[in-house]
Amino acid sequence: MEKPTTSRFDNDKTPQVSQLLSSADLITMMLYTFSTTIPICIFGILSNIVNIVVFYKMGFSSPSNINLFCLAIADLLILCYILLVSAGNHPLFLNARLSISMVDVARTGALVYYSFSALASWITAVINVERSCCIAFPMKVKESSYFPFISK
Repeated sequence: MEKPTTSRFDNDKTPQVSQLLSSADLITMMLYTFSTTIPICIFGILSNIVNIVVFYKMGFSSPSNINLFCLAIADLLILCYILLVSAGNHPLFLNARLSISMVDVARTGALVYYSFSALASWITAVINVERSCCIAFPMKVKESSYFPFISK
């Protein structure tokens, strides 16, 4: 009796990268990609930590300080996720025996990543609306009750 034949991809609809590149080319490409991603993430994390400390010490009396403080926190969490996934998928760690699967970490952290990406986008939109209203209506923004998030 003959076994039923199955697809080479085992129900995977995505094309395999190994068909397009040799393994040496793939590892070289990943090494170049991760050698730029990881330092940029580390620099961004350190910069956002400095921004959080500065905005905290300045106080939350201004709505701009609150918006920029929240934006720095959202960006910090996004960069932490990108750093974790980039470091875990680095070619130097491909053969390492880790107690946790990086695929599981990426899938679990993706919810946090997309949530804080959306939050950062909305905070950026609020900052832009606030600045646009201050330019369009310079004397009326602080007096108006239509913009409670702008006036003190």
